[in-house]
Amino acid sequence: MDAEVEFRSDAGTFDTDPLPWQIVAARHVFDLVLDPNLAANLNAQGQDLTVFEGGIVRGAHNLTFDSEQPIWIEKLPLRIYCCGTVLQP
Repeated sequence: MDAEVEFRSDAGTFDTDPLPWQIVAARHVFDLVLDPNLAANLNAQGQDLTVFEGGIVRGAHNLTFDSEQPIWIEKLPLRIYCCGTVLQP
């Protein structure tokens, strides 16, 4: 399964860099998916899904500025190797 976590924050008056509060807020969001126990946490949810141990691959972190809106866009792609808990023929 491929997924992407995206955090968008208002750039206000065309700041040249994200503001400190934006960096802290984004860090809190991304800390959830950077947790080394993410696979175990997903498995513990009790859904019909098993994430393989070591089965979460994180892609390259990306920070861009969209001057039209103006917003900062921070992205982190993930690939999650998983299967249904019950396999049927």
